[in-house]
Amino acid sequence: MVMKTSGLLCRASHDCDAAFHSKDPSSVKSLLEAAAQRDAHELEVHGYRHRVTEVGRPDFAAGPRARARRKRDLDPVI
Repeated sequence: MVMKTSGLLCRASHDCDAAFHSKDPSSVKSLLEAAAQRDAHELEVHGYRHRVTEVGRPDFAAGPRARARRKRDLDPVI
């Protein structure tokens, strides 16, 4: 088993060993270029376009949400 541990890995398939590296690790521009190369590879080779899921910002001031009650707690005891 080969471990894929560095670079921007292909997200389309676990079987794909393609990894894309930035030329200058301290440069955001270089990182964005590597990400663009990965996106192009995923679309060209796998027909895959990554979808970014929208995640709402947490409202820590509201405190923790109430826990959902278990079914056992809702059913009356007979």
